[in-house]
Amino acid sequence: MGFSGKNFYYKDYRNIVDYIYDFGDCSFDEVPFCDADNVVFSLLSYIEFERFLKANDEFVPITVHEACVDYLSWMRIDFFTNDLSDWLRKTIFLAMALLKNKRFSQCKITDFPVFFSHRKAEQFAGLRIEIADGTYVIAFRGTDTTLTGWEEDFNLACYPYTPGQKRALEFTRNCIRKYPRKKCRIMGHSKGGNFAVFASATLTEKEQKHIINVYSDDAPGCSAELYASEGHQRIKDRIVHIVPMDDIIGSLLHHEEISYVVAAEGFSDFMNQHDAFTWKMEGINFRRVPDTTPMSKYMALSFNDLITKDLTQEDTISLVKIFTRTIKNTGYTSAITIFDSIPSFVLSFYATANKGDKNDKMVLKKAFKKIVSAFRAHFKEYVEFNNRQQGQLQAARKEDEISKAVLLEKNA
Repeated sequence: MGFSGKNFYYKDYRNIVDYIYDFGDCSFDEVPFCDADNVVFSLLSYIEFERFLKANDEFVPITVHEACVDYLSWMRIDFFTNDLSDWLRKTIFLAMALLKNKRFSQCKITDFPVFFSHRKAEQFAGLRIEIADGTYVIAFRGTDTTLTGWEEDFNLACYPYTPGQKRALEFTRNCIRKYPRKKCRIMGHSKGGNFAVFASATLTEKEQKHIINVYSDDAPGCSAELYASEGHQRIKDRIVHIVPMDDIIGSLLHHEEISYVVAAEGFSDFMNQHDAFTWKMEGINFRRVPDTTPMSKYMALSFNDLITKDLTQEDTISLVKIFTRTIKNTGYTSAITIFDSIPSFVLSFYATANKGDKNDKMVLKKAFKKIVSAFRAHFKEYVEFNNRQQGQLQAARKEDEISKAVLLEKNA
């Protein structure tokens, strides 16, 4: 999830909403499906259509135009104020941009499964959308603002699969069987991208032949077992893994090579750059940068060592259970309230943890020591990353100065 605020409304760069306006009159014949279209559909899946439309077997196919009209006309002030995070408010502008254009408005949403369970720690939603080039997309929703959604995120590091991942596989398989003559692209942002990779890698070889591409938009990786599986090896060359320059989420766990790194809004970092509305665009393409930042590499290395090496699976499961239970006991009910006041939440979490039983406190204390140890172990690498990047920047500036001097001499 991203939580960037007012910078979005005063931006000085092109983003995914501008892309929709700039190329909305271009058909998929004129401008073939591109990476930006994947982000459009991935972000569309975050809109909670289930609040005003029937889902699952009762869903009635609807065009993107009709769905956006329903969303905008349904929007309530109390929902906007209390239940919509800063970054999800941007879906209003997404819907406005999608209303009337040749490229997107007549795409048809044919299937819309939604499943949510506090007991199972399950938060899942997906869209199947037919586009005018004769193919269809499957877009999976990423993490919502519920604590249940976040609990499932944490469980990605604990178990071979989560309930949402199983739903993603089931939905993808049903779509392929229901539309056997059509090719598809499977995508999602954040946890939605993880679902896309999991489902695609778990399909049979015959089923995988229906897939054109899989898009993992700053999505966390998968388990070691899935990463090494034959299914993942068959599909990995069709996975497009996009991350922002200050990435953390997209570098967690076991994942394929990063396809490319995008420039993102300069005043945001880490969690805020996870918000795809902050990703910068040039024409139909995202603006690319050579690599992620040194701090991004440092954070990813440290967290991955902690999750995959320093903690056993039993340790991780125990830690996640205690961590999520402690969060719930603080009285905070959603990610919105947590991110609205992080210092207050940290104090509340600390106070609640101190009131916990002896075993819980011991597990949290042990985990904290391992976190510190993991970050210490990679600090030297961070310094090396940083020095190397500074050297590259200085060399690039020097080269630019030489080029300008040569140009001035030619024009003299």
